[in-house]
Amino acid sequence: MKKTGLVGIIIFALAATSFAQDNPDTAALNQRIAALYQQGKFKEAIPIAEKVVGAEKRREKGEIYAMALSNLAQLQKKYAEQLAGSLAGKDIRQRVLYVDEISESAGKAKKLFGEAVDQFRTLNLEESMPVASAKAELASVVYHFIVGKTAVEARGEIDNAEKLYLESIDTFDRLTPTPSDLELKAILSFGDFYRHYVNFEKAIPLFERYIAAVEHKDGPKSKDLIPALRAMMEIYFITDRDDDAKMTADRLSSITGKEEVVVPVWPTLTMRSRGIISPKESGFFHVGVSDNDSNDIHSMIALAAEMSSTGRVATKKLTVHVVVGENGEVVEAKATTVSKYDKQLEEAALASKFRAFSYNGVARKMRGSIVYSYLDR
Repeated sequence: MKKTGLVGIIIFALAATSFAQDNPDTAALNQRIAALYQQGKFKEAIPIAEKVVGAEKRREKGEIYAMALSNLAQLQKKYAEQLAGSLAGKDIRQRVLYVDEISESAGKAKKLFGEAVDQFRTLNLEESMPVASAKAELASVVYHFIVGKTAVEARGEIDNAEKLYLESIDTFDRLTPTPSDLELKAILSFGDFYRHYVNFEKAIPLFERYIAAVEHKDGPKSKDLIPALRAMMEIYFITDRDDDAKMTADRLSSITGKEEVVVPVWPTLTMRSRGIISPKESGFFHVGVSDNDSNDIHSMIALAAEMSSTGRVATKKLTVHVVVGENGEVVEAKATTVSKYDKQLEEAALASKFRAFSYNGVARKMRGSIVYSYLDR
């Protein structure tokens, strides 16, 4: 694998020979884009990539134009990621401005990737590696940045991202007998998608496939194994496999050259809900129970604001760590946010139920959390 690693973005055909042969002018622009990309100057590279798209659109809407759209989309995606990574330490006003810019750039990336896929389809090139990779990148944009205004819209976005990942990897598999760097990147991203939505049963085989392929290609000490091993270490902790988590930490240490430890992770388990119970205390609710839940956070806050004499509502988030048994019932609950409602929260959490975790026919406990909100008016 390339020394730059799979975690770095791979821009499709950027400054490729085909550009130079077909249009020397855009080839020079692409070389500038490539240099700026390597320096992490995505914002500076975007207007140059826009010039390339414009030039190729005027010349001929062919394969080179589709690739140019993909390149511009990649830069918009990387810029959104760069901005998102810089939010820490910013005050509330700065964060609002950044969030708006992140949303704008991610929205542009989504649109451009869609246009690129449509263009390849028009040229009867849908069964190609650039299209497969564009679909995976589009899926990544959707689940990282595009969130529906309602639970139904958000679910639709998530389902669409999953569909795009499946189509991408299916195409890659048909095209090459051995996973390419682009396919491995898509597999890793798809595994992270399922991990994010606490669907560990589907995340694990993707991470295992990625790890096996990288080991076969580059050996057991490859640094490209690090993101997948970290993800598996996290899943091992969540699914009560502490020995496996420790072994994975030791393996990471042998690759990174520094001590790696298992970091406790208690993800929100809402997406695995089979019925989250709220305390009877008036004012409590929980977020994201189901797609048709009328008590979502936005409507509840609006309702409380109408009922409040001052029109001001303080929303407090209270977290309960839970251990879910092999049958999906909560067997342990501990409030981590100290409040006068600790007992009520723990009792409600113990009455909640989740989809149990089972992999390869073995059921295991699962660690996670329930986040309650309390409207204090």
